[in-house]
Amino acid sequence: MRPFTFIHTADCHLDTPFVGIGREDPALAAWLRQSQRAAFDDLIAFCIEQKAAFLLVAGDLYDVAERSLTTRVRLREAFRRLGNAGVEVFLATGNHDNLAETQRGLDFPPNVHIFSTEQPETFLWPDAQPFVSITGMSYGRRAIEENMAVRFPPPKNGRFNIAVLHCNVDGDPAHDNYAPCRLDDLLRSGYDYWALGHIHEQRVLAEGRTTVVFPGCIQGRKIGETGEKGATIVTVAGHGGVGLEFAPLNRIQWIEADADVSGVESDVDLAEALRSRAEELVSKAAARIEGMIVRWRLTGRLACDAAVRRQVLESLRESAFEHHPFLWSESIDTTATVSPLDLDKLSVEESPRGDLVRLVQQIRGDPEKMDKLREWLLQKSGPPELARELGMTVAIDEILDEAMWLGLDELGKPKDR
Repeated sequence: MRPFTFIHTADCHLDTPFVGIGREDPALAAWLRQSQRAAFDDLIAFCIEQKAAFLLVAGDLYDVAERSLTTRVRLREAFRRLGNAGVEVFLATGNHDNLAETQRGLDFPPNVHIFSTEQPETFLWPDAQPFVSITGMSYGRRAIEENMAVRFPPPKNGRFNIAVLHCNVDGDPAHDNYAPCRLDDLLRSGYDYWALGHIHEQRVLAEGRTTVVFPGCIQGRKIGETGEKGATIVTVAGHGGVGLEFAPLNRIQWIEADADVSGVESDVDLAEALRSRAEELVSKAAARIEGMIVRWRLTGRLACDAAVRRQVLESLRESAFEHHPFLWSESIDTTATVSPLDLDKLSVEESPRGDLVRLVQQIRGDPEKMDKLREWLLQKSGPPELARELGMTVAIDEILDEAMWLGLDELGKPKDR
């Protein structure tokens, strides 16, 4: 067997409607749809650049049954470009692009091979003196509840055997349980490589005698699909050994970004703090990234009601497209923030928190107690000379403050009933 390379992709979800973002910003939703098509065009160019033997598509090429004319025309042209470069395409449909709902417009060029919905179907590569068997099965309807993996025939002797399937392995609760199977089913099959789809993050479930891979989607579609997205490059050596490499393709990046807003006192301060953090994120973006969609997760002490959050969000969105890549704020999450406390009021309050504030005030107002606390901390920090060099003698106020705030936060938590 001679060495060869193929590309494994899945879950392209072309023509995703982006209904939620569309309600907030129709232009951004259109940009996201275009970015998916651009990422797919990059995938095609990458296959040609890598001189791939073939492209495997493991389901959900489309997101909806009614694909746009633009997408259908671009897909046909993309597959034709692959054919002109000698690259075959083997396509198994999934729940979103099942053949019961997407029969119309499947006018692909002859280098595209779509697996049967009736039973696993095998194609051979190359046509002359084949040494690779590619077996797959498509969805004939949206919801497939049977284990399709166990229906795959035994692998062909003397060939490198690939299986293509859109499925849920070991009942991942974060995804619909379509075509459910177990990893053991795949490992016992005898196939060399399982090209899977349905999970939107890259996962290598097994390597060795049988390699099992989810390549993830090529473009994140929502805030839960953060990080780089792309396809998997599979290199097969002459002796059958498999090498894997991730190829990032996404043009838009979804991000959950933390921002410490301790000390922020107004909506203007908050907007400025997040703009500064946004500039930091943009400066670190990969060259291919056209835009970032961010959910801000605020930490620290902050008084910020829903109205203020909305005003800040609108302000950030107004300037979202002023730089490249653009950065559009999806939401502001304040669940990890802590409400500010009025220490003057607490200091006269008859409560455990009031007692704590008064105790700290007493220690601060008594030089002898401060000296004892300092010496105790120095002893706990190792040799006094080293501790002093590290600045422990000047950090006593900060340490006392931090201990007080930790105590106040803990005392302010509701008691379990």
